[in-house]
Amino acid sequence: MASTTSPNPKPPTKIGVILFPGFQLLDVAGPIDALNILSMTRTLHLSILAATLDPVSTRHHATATTGSDFAQSIVPTHTFDNPPEDLEVLIIPGGIGARKDENVEPVVQFVKKVFPTLRWCLTVCTGSWVLARTGLLDGKRATSNKRAFGTVSLLICFFLSFSSSVSISAGIEEVFIIALVASFGLLADMMLLRSRSSVPRWTG
Repeated sequence: MASTTSPNPKPPTKIGVILFPGFQLLDVAGPIDALNILSMTRTLHLSILAATLDPVSTRHHATATTGSDFAQSIVPTHTFDNPPEDLEVLIIPGGIGARKDENVEPVVQFVKKVFPTLRWCLTVCTGSWVLARTGLLDGKRATSNKRAFGTVSLLICFFLSFSSSVSISAGIEEVFIIALVASFGLLADMMLLRSRSSVPRWTG
């Protein structure tokens, strides 16, 4: 797997976004909309992945207590069993649905399978919880929603081919910074090095 400090002739263009029941809509829509803008100036390819091709809803167990009928759904383009073979970047959202094992276990198994061929794995908010379940964050620096950690000192954390962002809207800034790193390589990475030392390590 490539890192931001390794020479890379071309920025990544094959982007995948994970969905699971109860995902946080802005965790997905924010980064995708940032990439929509980027796609106006360079060729990008988007894949939306889930356990099945059925629409995936933002509905979660917390709304059941209020009786609300208010949720949105996104239709996947691929399943975890039949993903594109050339994914370069994978975005993992958070959301209340991430608290239920049955929602995220298929994601965990899929990420374990495709991670060795990815160039970047990005998490937004509690998407880092999902990635942590794979064991890939053990001993590495990562962050999450500020309610999930006692101390969070950075908005966005980078560690080699991982990136994790703190809050919902931080996923938008995360994608823009990733685009900067991909375009300017080592220069952008050096600008971020000073921040890395202050981020809490994920202890698994």
